[in-house]
Amino acid sequence: MTKTYSNPHISLKNALVVTLIITALAIIAVVSLWGFLKTEERDNLEHHFLADIAEEETKIDERMLAYSQILKGGRGLFQVSQNVTRDEWHNYVSGLNLSDDYPGIQGVGYAALLRPSELKDHEREIRKKGFDNYRIWPEGKRNLYSSIVYLEPFDWRNRRAFGYDMFSEPTRHEAMARARDTGEASLTGKVLLVQETDEKAQAGTLLYVPMYRKGAVIESVQSRRDALIGWIYSPYRMDNLINGILGKETKNIRLHIYDSEKKPDNLLYDSNPNNEDMRMLFEHTLNLEVGGRHWILSFMALPSYADENPVGPFYSQMIGIILIALLLITLAWNVLRTQHTAEGIAQELTSELKNNKDRVDSALNGTIDAVSRMVEARDPYTAGHQARVAALAEAIAGEMGLDDNEIKGIRIGALIHDLGKTQLPAELLSKPGRLSEIEFDLIKSHPSAGYNILKDIDFPWPIAAIAYQHHEREDGSGYPQGLNGDEICIGAKIVGVADVVEAMSSSRPYRPGLGLDAALEEIEAGSGIKYEEKIVSACLKLFRKGMFSFEPDK
Repeated sequence: MTKTYSNPHISLKNALVVTLIITALAIIAVVSLWGFLKTEERDNLEHHFLADIAEEETKIDERMLAYSQILKGGRGLFQVSQNVTRDEWHNYVSGLNLSDDYPGIQGVGYAALLRPSELKDHEREIRKKGFDNYRIWPEGKRNLYSSIVYLEPFDWRNRRAFGYDMFSEPTRHEAMARARDTGEASLTGKVLLVQETDEKAQAGTLLYVPMYRKGAVIESVQSRRDALIGWIYSPYRMDNLINGILGKETKNIRLHIYDSEKKPDNLLYDSNPNNEDMRMLFEHTLNLEVGGRHWILSFMALPSYADENPVGPFYSQMIGIILIALLLITLAWNVLRTQHTAEGIAQELTSELKNNKDRVDSALNGTIDAVSRMVEARDPYTAGHQARVAALAEAIAGEMGLDDNEIKGIRIGALIHDLGKTQLPAELLSKPGRLSEIEFDLIKSHPSAGYNILKDIDFPWPIAAIAYQHHEREDGSGYPQGLNGDEICIGAKIVGVADVVEAMSSSRPYRPGLGLDAALEEIEAGSGIKYEEKIVSACLKLFRKGMFSFEPDK
């Protein structure tokens, strides 16, 4: 039988007003979260973009280093042979299988250095070998000459360069002289290769390795100049070169490569030259040194990049938020509607409020646990990490004599201290091997990302500060703010020590676990320097007296 109480209409009216206010606030919150999640989605996509272009830069750098090694191999052939014949050079280059293993190389050649007195004998010698029309060109008097003698594959396009004096052209001359004087592989600026025709001409560049006389001492610039006899080199048509390195990986990323300076005349490569639509999501520039030349790599994420690289369940998150808002409104209405029965049942209400508090606490704990599992689901190598850190942090706080409420806040903060990792690409969290500088900077952004998610939630404890400061250190050597001493909250200090002990004890994708003893030695060595002495003392006591141990992974 339902009990009724006086003035029920007044109570229901008040409940309706409050519910309408809560509805308005929920709408405002949903709109705000929509904007926040869209920003987070864009930030995640940009992080993904930066990781992609770093990988493409590495591929270009590594491939160009490999190409310079091919030239050095050709130089080695000359150094071990009395006289490299045209057939021997053909066999060497054919064995490299350039078209399959090194796409983008126009050829591998040998250019001889000649003095004016040697020209006629040189031309006569080449003509005797069946090349009746061979000549060094362009004509003209110069102090030194060069001539392309070998260039394989010796197809119709490369035959156009036969006998060409590359040393006579200023851009090639600069790179050839730099290779001669330094002894290193040297790349030219932008040129038009003599192999080009009027149809579909591409920007070109050439890489040179100097070849010195056998047995010559080359310890100075002058000695290198005196000992130079020629160059092993490769010409590159830039479209063929970069497309051969990257393949179709730049489909949704437009890449411009400039030599030395970012201006139209210095453009070496455009991955999408026929697209006049310059709309882009992001643009980022990287600098690369190639054969002594400065390349500027300008990457632009096209609108289709977002479609091909989904980075987060944005719409499912919004549906979840809207459902939560509707549930909150319904809950508020139901809770407020029952208030009109409160008068006269104070004892019953007290009991009900206590039950509600227990349910709220249970819901809070369940939510925190769910968020913690969501973080760790993105990184299988740290599954259970936050739970183990929370257990140790709670034990340390208890050993230090902190009150129950403060201990509870530290445990909750520890359970979601790595929440910011949800904003990082999952493949970055589980990447084996060494991280690049860009990738490590992304990893170091997770405390700030976690703080931004938590800072506007009105917890009764400094949960956001714990997420933000758990990598700070007493001596200011931590990140992201470089805080020290009392600038760091006690909860973050405790979670920081627990995080170090658990992380060093456990395996990571880039290393096996170092063991508990190594972890305890680390915090003991840093006591009073990186870590607060009281916290380290409590932690060491827990382990060394058998008062605490980590639960094994389930």
